Amino acid sequence: MWVEILKKSQEFEFPAEELAANIKEKYELRIVIWRTRNVPLVETDKVKIQVKIRINEEGKDFDDETDVHHNSKDGKGIFNWRFVYGFYFPKKINTIKLMIYNYNALSASELIGEKVLDMSTLYKKIHRTKITISNDRDWIKLSNRDFI
Repeated sequence: MWVEILKKSQEFEFPAEELAANIKEKYELRIVIWRTRNVPLVETDKVKIQVKIRINEEGKDFDDETDVHHNSKDGKGIFNWRFVYGFYFPKKINTIKLMIYNYNALSASELIGEKVLDMSTLYKKIHRTKITISNDRDWIKLSNRDFI
């Protein structure tokens, strides 16, 4: 809600402005997974690391995943994997879910850790300024109460 209270003598100094509707615009989100570290060793002395991403667009989940880094004995994995998503903003759900799994080809892979990133602030900034934003490379800590 927007309220302006002016003296009668000020009404011509500050004319009323028409507010534009918040129109949905299409954007592209690029995420790069370079490497992992400190991934718990699930199979006693090794882990098969796979990173998955889940993005919700208009109430529907879209999943994508990296390849598998087999037999990591120190919890490290190297990927250089790129995810590219087209999306419209504004939207109701502005989160990205990152998940690390211990890959299993014959049955369900085991979830090792996850992190939900709230992208609202970043999306609003991009929508408002109309400029490309690039974040520096950083580590994101994923957690799972079974591996703490």
